Amino acid sequence: MIYISNADGDGSPCIKVYRGKSISWWRCEDETSLYSSLLRLLQTSSKRFVLMNVYGNVTEIPNDPRFFAVETKADYLKGIVYNPVPIEEIASKGNVKKVTYRRKVVNIWGKAMNVEEFLGLGIRIIEPFKLPSL
Repeated sequence: MIYISNADGDGSPCIKVYRGKSISWWRCEDETSLYSSLLRLLQTSSKRFVLMNVYGNVTEIPNDPRFFAVETKADYLKGIVYNPVPIEEIASKGNVKKVTYRRKVVNIWGKAMNVEEFLGLGIRIIEPFKLPSL
């Protein structure tokens, strides 16, 4: 599974690739070069890719890199933590009201939370939507 994010802590754009429990990171100079490279890959492939946003919605391959902006918000998230993250750091993101953490599974309640902030902490979202493997 591949996540594209600019929420890795220092604001630099990156691509996260999840293979089982391991995470690999690739960084680019800026957001435009990152998205442009990905778009070229998707457009020149043999249509084996399905493009989904961080909320699990299937989308068409766009021509404009600005398409990847995340605007949807969620009030509840459940995820699996791959990198050890202090609860205080999770609670400080966005509009978080309550966090529970047990055996690598984290439940987060809040109001209009941006999922991309939690992906940057190394949390794979499994509810209210599950991001499928490609």
